[in-house]
Amino acid sequence: MYCRNCGQQISDDAYVCPMCGVKTKDEPDKNPNDHSVVLGLIALIVGIIIPLVAWICGGIGLSHASKNNNQAGKTLCIIGIIVGTIMFFVYLGQTL
Repeated sequence: MYCRNCGQQISDDAYVCPMCGVKTKDEPDKNPNDHSVVLGLIALIVGIIIPLVAWICGGIGLSHASKNNNQAGKTLCIIGIIVGTIMFFVYLGQTL
């Protein structure tokens, strides 16, 4: 394709012309199916009571966040998994 501003040939995938810096097309929106932040919050909150839920929701959310490069989702999911693991050992210690 060609830049509509300077006329230089550019890649079809380019969002900005490397020659003149003018935007060639709008950047795509983030994936609307990325529920990693919601899953991370579920893992964090419910994981305090039920560690297994934290591991499942955190793992699924981490997979979605990694696929969509969502740093906030990754962080929440990792924290949820860690909280679930800590609570698992707390509950385990109470039963011994």
